Amino acid sequence: MNDQKWLPILAVVGVFVAFLGMSLFSPPETVQGQVFYYTPTADASGRVIYVVQEGDTCIGIALKNSMPLGDLRLLNDLSGDNCVVIPGQELLLAVIDEPTPMPDQATPTPLFPTPTPFEGFAEICVQLYHDVNGNGRRDANEGLLGGGAVSITEPLRGESFSGSTQQGQPICFSELLAGEYNLSVAVPEGYNNTTANTARVSMKAGDTTIVNFGAQQAVETLFQEENQQASGGGNSLLALAGGAMLLAGGGLGIYMSVTAKRRQNNF
Repeated sequence: MNDQKWLPILAVVGVFVAFLGMSLFSPPETVQGQVFYYTPTADASGRVIYVVQEGDTCIGIALKNSMPLGDLRLLNDLSGDNCVVIPGQELLLAVIDEPTPMPDQATPTPLFPTPTPFEGFAEICVQLYHDVNGNGRRDANEGLLGGGAVSITEPLRGESFSGSTQQGQPICFSELLAGEYNLSVAVPEGYNNTTANTARVSMKAGDTTIVNFGAQQAVETLFQEENQQASGGGNSLLALAGGAMLLAGGGLGIYMSVTAKRRQNNF
């Protein structure tokens, strides 16, 4: 009876020991780490290359790269019944063409109304006056000189005009376009400038401008003219004196001839 009382207890202990032994001596489960696969990218030429790894197969490579097995075999000339690859072998998966860049969309330029230009021309008149007193301004008694050379230029458009002054009247340049004009005057020989020989004027359509330039007779020219006048007067007096002497000599000769004849007749 006493042995039978311990049987349930021994049975429970035996089950516990068996379970503990199985836990201690059973082989551990193998936990496989997660496998990461990086899809190959295109190189500089656009080719996508896969390098065969140990244990790779054709179907496995096709599945990993999401491509049909037939395309893999066609791109790499893997003909025959069996598709065989070797570790380290480079397989072509695809060829990517670079997209053609689209031209930039041109931004339309807004069209603004063109202003209507004012019709008409400008006119510039140049006066070269004889500055007798040399004060640099034209007085009432100072007339206009001829023989001066006048030049007008518009540098932006490359336009140029030229002419010569006439005695007693200005020289005018008409039908000029609006702009900035440079003027220059060369005085006649024997004269000196009494004003600046250049000027700059701004002209608009319809404008008329008169520009004065002064010139005075050179001192040496005045001396030459005075000498010529004095020389001419002296020569005239000498000519008159010579003529008078010739007349007097001729008259004296006639008188002496008549007197001699009278004396001969008396005898």
